[in-house]
Amino acid sequence: MTPTDPLNPLSPFTYYRRHKGQALLLLVLIGSLTLGVYTMVSLIDTTRVSGRYFAHYLSRMSRISAGRTPSIAWINLTSSSGTLDPSVAAQIQAHPDVAAVIPENGLYVGVPMGAVMIAFPVLGVAEDDLPVVMGACDLRLKEGRLIEPRTAEIILSEELARALGLAVGDRISYDINAEYYQTIVTELTLVGILESIPSSTFGTGPSDVRPEVRAGFVSYEYLESHELYQPRATNWLIIPRPGSRVAVNEFASSLIAEGVGATSGQLQTLESETELWEQGQRLFDMMYGLMDGLVAAAAALVVGMLHRIAIARRLPELGLLHAAGYPRRRLV
Repeated sequence: MTPTDPLNPLSPFTYYRRHKGQALLLLVLIGSLTLGVYTMVSLIDTTRVSGRYFAHYLSRMSRISAGRTPSIAWINLTSSSGTLDPSVAAQIQAHPDVAAVIPENGLYVGVPMGAVMIAFPVLGVAEDDLPVVMGACDLRLKEGRLIEPRTAEIILSEELARALGLAVGDRISYDINAEYYQTIVTELTLVGILESIPSSTFGTGPSDVRPEVRAGFVSYEYLESHELYQPRATNWLIIPRPGSRVAVNEFASSLIAEGVGATSGQLQTLESETELWEQGQRLFDMMYGLMDGLVAAAAALVVGMLHRIAIARRLPELGLLHAAGYPRRRLV
C-alpha cells in the first residue's frame, strides 16, 4: 500500500476520515494563524506604499513651516500659530533659481492608510497664487470648479476624494467626521476635483518622480479672516525653477541654519519628510513584527498541544501497527 492509499491506516485521508473533528480543528487553527499573520503584514505593506504620497507635493516645491506640522497619526491640530520674518522670504525670492515664494496657511485632511491615519495637506493659497501652485504640482481641474476667495469651499485631488468617499457638492467638517477632518472646524463644500497631468518624461531618468500629487486647496483669505481659524500660521511655499529644487533647498536650509529672522521656521523638503516617514515606518515595523511573533508563537503552541493530544490518543493504534510490522520510521 502507498502512503496515500485510502486503506493505509497511516495515510492523511484515512486519518481525516477517522478523526474529522480533530483534523478540522487543526486546519482551522493553522489557517487562522496564517490569515492573521498575512493580514498584519499586509497592513504594514499598505501603509508603507500609501505613505509615500502624503508629502509628495514636496517633490515639486519646499515649504517653510512656522507652526506645528502633523505627525503620521495626527490629533488635535485645529489651529496653529507662528510667525516668519519677511526678510527670510525676501532673500529666498531673490535667489535666481527660485520661481516664486507664496504665502500659505492651510489645513489637513486625514485619510486611513493601512494601520494609520495619514494627514494630507490642504494648502491655503490666495486666488492669484492658486494657478501657480496647481501648475507646479501638475494638477488641473477635472470636475466642478475652482474655489473662490473668502468662501467656505475646498478642492481635492481625485485620489483623496475617492479615499474619503466624496463627490462635488459634499460638505466636510469636524462635526461631520471628527476622525477625518480634525483641522476643519467650519463646514466646507467640495466644489472641484483635481487630476494629475500625465508626465511624458516620467521614467526617463533616475530623478523622475510619479506625477500624482495628492493634495487639496482652500481659500487663504477665508482662513485668514475667519475667527474660528485663528490664530493662523503663515507658511511659505518655495517653488523652484525646473531642475533647481535641490539647490534651492540647500540655500533655504543654510539660510535658516544661520538664524536669519526672529523666527526662521522649519524647512520641509521631500527628503526630510521621507526620512521622518521612514523612521515612523520602522517603529511600526518593529511593533507589528513583535505582535506577529507573539501571535505566531501563541498559535503554534496551541496547535502543537492539540497535535500532541491527538498523537497521545493514537499511541495504542500506533503500537498495534508497530507490532503488526510497520517500521518505526514510517510510523514517525
